Amino acid sequence: MSLERAFAQIVHAEIERQVKPLLEAVDALRAAVQVPSEGVRLLTTKDVAEMCQVEAATVRSWIKSGALSAVELGAEYRVERAALERYLELRLTVERPSSPPNAPSLDREVERMQSRFAMNQKNARGD
Repeated sequence: MSLERAFAQIVHAEIERQVKPLLEAVDALRAAVQVPSEGVRLLTTKDVAEMCQVEAATVRSWIKSGALSAVELGAEYRVERAALERYLELRLTVERPSSPPNAPSLDREVERMQSRFAMNQKNARGD
């Protein structure tokens, strides 16, 4: 065996020894992270804000409070459509205290938001 070949085998074995734990860690992370299936579109905070007729800052506050599930990608958040639907459904089913007589109805506002959300969904699907 030539010296060059022996050296190449040693280097290859050392690289493999150092890289193997990294590859295993990457595989473990892939298994731990639930990647949305193909066809699932992640919505930006701007998308969600437009669908719900609120400001993007409001959407970020929902996310930061833990009320709305989202994935943080760098400095941005992405929301699965199903997570937004769950959030809106929860907002509809939570019992609310009665409003003062002249206050706008929160139930009507939530219904209006959900109606617009449903309409936006239909438009996005092309129904």
